[in-house]
Amino acid sequence: VRKLNLDTAIRVGEYDTIGSVSAWKVGGVWAIDDSFRFRGQVSTAQRAPDISELFSGVRGDFDTASDPCDGVTAISTGVVATNCLSDPGIAAVVAAEGVFEENGTQVFAPNSGNRNLKEETSFTQTFGFVYTPTYIEGLAVTVDYYSIKLEDAIDSVDTQIVLDLCYNSASFDNRFCDVISRNAEGEISQVINQEENLNEINSKGIDATISYDFDLSSIPGQFDSEFIYSYIDTLDEVFIGEGGVLETEDKVGEIGDSEHQWRFAFGWKNDGVRLRWKTRFIGSAVDDNTAEPGDDNFFEVDEWYRHDIYASYAPESLGNVTLYAGVNNLFDDLGPLTPTGLDNGRSRNLNSNYDVVGRYGYLGVKYTF
Repeated sequence: VRKLNLDTAIRVGEYDTIGSVSAWKVGGVWAIDDSFRFRGQVSTAQRAPDISELFSGVRGDFDTASDPCDGVTAISTGVVATNCLSDPGIAAVVAAEGVFEENGTQVFAPNSGNRNLKEETSFTQTFGFVYTPTYIEGLAVTVDYYSIKLEDAIDSVDTQIVLDLCYNSASFDNRFCDVISRNAEGEISQVINQEENLNEINSKGIDATISYDFDLSSIPGQFDSEFIYSYIDTLDEVFIGEGGVLETEDKVGEIGDSEHQWRFAFGWKNDGVRLRWKTRFIGSAVDDNTAEPGDDNFFEVDEWYRHDIYASYAPESLGNVTLYAGVNNLFDDLGPLTPTGLDNGRSRNLNSNYDVVGRYGYLGVKYTF
C-alpha cells in the first residue's frame, strides 16, 4: 500500500415540513504508486420538498400526448374502449358520428404542488481511478462510474403515461383518471401533472476527463487542453401504477438527458496573453421515449454543438489589471426547435438545455486587489 486515505462524515438536519433527516458518507483513495490512484465513495442524502413542490397551485402548461380513446367506435372491444365509452361526451360523439377522433395532440397539462410530499432519499456509489503518468508530464486521466438510487423521488408522471395507465386499467376509478378532465364533446380539457413521491429514480453512467498541459519547442508559451465526457447508461423513473404494479419510465435519450455529452477546451498562454476555444456537444434526443417513430407525438432533435472563444491580456505594466473579451455561441446556434406542446417544449420554442440567447460578445476589465 503506497498511500491510503479514508474520509467519513455525517450530517443531521431539522425541517419544519418533514422533521429530522440525516446523511452520511464513507470514501477513500488508494494510491498504488505515483501514477495510479483508485477512489470510491458511498453516501446517502435527503432533500426536503421545496415551497413550489409543496404549495404551488395549478400552473398552466401544455404537453404533446395521444388520446387513448382516439378511433373508438360503438363496436370497439377491450378495456380501453369500455373505459372510453363510459364517458358521456365520447359516447355521444360515437352515437352521432360513428367514431371518436381526437382534435390534435396538444394537451393542456398544468403543473401542481402536493402538500403530502415527503423527503426524497438518495444512495450513491462512485468508483473510479485517476491516472497521472510520470512519463507524460501534464497528462491526467480520470474515469468514474456512478450509481444513484433516489427513493421517494419528487417528480410527476409523464402526461402520456397518465393517460395510458388510466384507460388501460380494469378499474376506471383510479388515481390516474382522477387528474384527467374532458369537455362535453369528449375532448381532453386538462391533465394535471401533480408532484408526487415516485417509488424511485435509478441513474447509472460514466464520467471521464482527460486533461493535458504541454509545451512545444517551436512555439513560445504553454498549451492546455481538457476533454470532459459524460455517458448515461440508465435513467429510470419507477412509480406505483394501478393495482400496485411498478411502472418504469425510461428517460435515457430524452431531451435534457442525451446519452452522450462532452465538452472540449483548448488554450494557449504566453507573456500575459491568454487564448481559449471551447466546444460543447449534446447528442441527439427525443421528446418522449414512449412515442415510436411514425406516431403523431414522436419528436426527435439532432445533436448540437456550441463554440465559444475567449482572449485576455494582463500586461505587467498594468499590474493587477486584466483586459478580456470573448464571443459565446460563435456560430449562433440556438439549438433545436422545441415548440410549446412537447414535454420539453417552451413558449419561445427553445429549450434551456441548449442556448436560448444565441451569439453574443463581451469585453471587460478586471482588477485584482
